[in-house]
Amino acid sequence: PSGPKRLSPLVQWDTMELVYPKYPTIEDVDLRSADRNALLDLRPYANTAPYTVNETASIQRTYRLFRTLGLRCLCVVNHSNQVVGIITRKDLLEESLSHSLLRGRNAHFEIGHFT
Repeated sequence: PSGPKRLSPLVQWDTMELVYPKYPTIEDVDLRSADRNALLDLRPYANTAPYTVNETASIQRTYRLFRTLGLRCLCVVNHSNQVVGIITRKDLLEESLSHSLLRGRNAHFEIGHFT
């Protein structure tokens, strides 16, 4: 046996490129109740062995991984290797880092309000 039967063909990159960046909005998608219970197999499109970084890794190590490997995103995992977040290139921009560091130092103080 070759696994579960595919109900629809894989979408090729050329097909996606034809409509990029004009994808439909969520309001344009009409879902039937049966569709809401359906599963969507993303394995053909997903990287099954992504690069990861531990949640305790330093910013320097994370930045070095992005630069040396040319990554767009990096999965953050905990000690059980469960994904707890994703870091993108944008997260490592100077203004994003400054905001994150300030927020971390002032976790009890957020934009003029005490939490």
